[in-house]
Amino acid sequence: MTSSVAFADEWPQRSQRDDWLARTARNAAGFWEHMARAKGRYWVHWDDIWAADAQSPSPIPNTTTLLQPLQSARVATLVACVDGFYAQRLGGSRMLWSCAGRLAHPCT
Repeated sequence: MTSSVAFADEWPQRSQRDDWLARTARNAAGFWEHMARAKGRYWVHWDDIWAADAQSPSPIPNTTTLLQPLQSARVATLVACVDGFYAQRLGGSRMLWSCAGRLAHPCT
């Protein structure tokens, strides 16, 4: 089986499309963070990902957003960071959004 995840080390030089995808990712990440903050819930920023935990039973507001294409060397570290963040409290499933526009699925 092949993966549909686009890794940063597989991307050519950043194009105008990539720039818009990165801006869109930051905007989406800010939206999910705002909802969590407004509810007095939890959020965190790393250089390449932002996560928000609204502790919702629905996965949608419990969202991690990749702000740039995922680098294959960072996968294990990012998974550990995100799992650690959500494991600190009870909540529902969560979503992962990618600025590469190729990955958005619930994480359980």
